[in-house]
Amino acid sequence: MKDPNRKIGIIFDLDGTLLNTLDDLADAVTQTLCHFGYPTRTYEEIRRFVGNGVKVLMKKSCPEKLTDDHFSECLTYFQEYYKKNMLNKTQP
Repeated sequence: MKDPNRKIGIIFDLDGTLLNTLDDLADAVTQTLCHFGYPTRTYEEIRRFVGNGVKVLMKKSCPEKLTDDHFSECLTYFQEYYKKNMLNKTQP
């Protein structure tokens, strides 16, 4: 007998599994670092930083000795830029 209260969910791992988002993520990281006058990272460095969420991605990409407030500014800029440009190069 089926339970009418049973919940079923499906989880999709889009980033790097169903969709290749690396180029757009790398562009957003590079744009953010340039905007704040920081040295940029190579594509390979950014690729290694991807996989644990954008906060970790940006923490590893930004200079180590940022204040929490300045890191928050960088993260916000990254998120806003990526939101506007996340489909420029993303492919299945």
